This record gives sequence, structure tokens and C-alpha cells, in this order.
Amino acid sequence: MPFEKGHSVGRRFQPGQSGNPKGKPKGKSFKTRVQEYAEKNISFVDFDKKKITTEAGDALIISMFAKAIYKQDVAAAKLIMECLDGKAPQSAEVTVNTVDVSSKDREALVETLTKRLVNVTPEGKDG
Repeated sequence: MPFEKGHSVGRRFQPGQSGNPKGKPKGKSFKTRVQEYAEKNISFVDFDKKKITTEAGDALIISMFAKAIYKQDVAAAKLIMECLDGKAPQSAEVTVNTVDVSSKDREALVETLTKRLVNVTPEGKDG
């Protein structure tokens, strides 16, 4: 019988019964499989039409350099440089204006802020 909205077809699992009793299937993670493949020897033809046999990881590095140099791929060159030197530091100018506040004003400010924080409802409206 096809499932219809509002129609109860019974429970697939009894209360307390897992929908996946055997758990996650055993196997190697994606990262582990990539690391293992990177160590396997592969053969390819380079830009000089020479056959090269090397580890897949090394072939990946060679192809990135070739892409950066021969195809003038800026993204490939940037990736290589980031691997060598790390990402370029990001800088931002921040200007902070300070105001001298008397201890009496500071106490009044703390009291006001505390009251407002205590009176905030979950919707973000004052209570």
C-alpha cells in the first residue's frame, strides 16, 4: 500500500531499536585512501613528451608546476606559493577612539547595561 499523508503504516523500528544497528560500515577514510593513492607509482607523459614514472603525489606537484608555468595559471601559482610560504597575511586598519569616563558615569553605564541585558526576551525585545 502506498504511503499517504496522515496514514499510519506502522513503525519501521520498535522504540529503543536503532535504525542502523550495525553502525557505520568499517572502511578507510577518504583522507587515508588519498594518502595511500598518493604513494602509488603512476606513469604519465610530461610536456616534453617523455614518459615519467613517479608517485602520484609527485605527479600532482609536477602537474601543478606545469600548469602554473606553461599555462600561466595564476590560481595554480598562488596555490604553490601558499604551500611554500603560507598564505599572505591579511591586514586591516582599526581605529579606536577612547573616551574618558568618570567612575560615577561608568557605574551608571554598567547598571543600565545590566538592566537591559536582564530584561531581554528570547525574541530580542525588551521585557
